[in-house]
Amino acid sequence: MPLAITIVPVMPLRAEPSHRSEMISQAVFGECLETETVTADGWAKVRMQYDGYQGWVTLSHLETIPQSLYDAPPATSWAPGRQCSC
Repeated sequence: MPLAITIVPVMPLRAEPSHRSEMISQAVFGECLETETVTADGWAKVRMQYDGYQGWVTLSHLETIPQSLYDAPPATSWAPGRQCSC
């Protein structure tokens, strides 16, 4: 199964491969997933790495990644009150 990462701020995870289908969850930028099935009209059935949710997403919201990136630990996020080093 090809591995991928979410490249849009928020990506809907749908029950069926259609924009009219129920949105069952969402993925945010940088979340990793496995693609299980890809359709000719631009949809992919996926399984989210974090919580195992399965659903359909549009291929334009994904970028293929290597196994090493998929297996990498998540980055530490910035917290309010914490000094930025930029």
